[in-house]
Amino acid sequence: MFKQIHKDSLYYGFPVTLLATQSIDGTDNISPISSSWTLNNHVVLGVSLEGQAYQNMLTMKEATINIADSKIWSNIERIARTTGKITY
Repeated sequence: MFKQIHKDSLYYGFPVTLLATQSIDGTDNISPISSSWTLNNHVVLGVSLEGQAYQNMLTMKEATINIADSKIWSNIERIARTTGKITY
């Protein structure tokens, strides 16, 4: 069930948001981020400029934001260190 809401701002209070992006080569990236909130019709994301998610958003111009349920926090912790940018 979905419910559309209209607020000036929204802080949902969960510690983790999952940011899904795609690289130019088609590979997927899921990055746990700890800060995001809404201001009017904008979403503010706390994304590292050094991370792969930021690079993907610059090149592909798309991202999917998922609010993680607290029941899956251990799964998110497991992937947290594997979502960064690979440098050569």
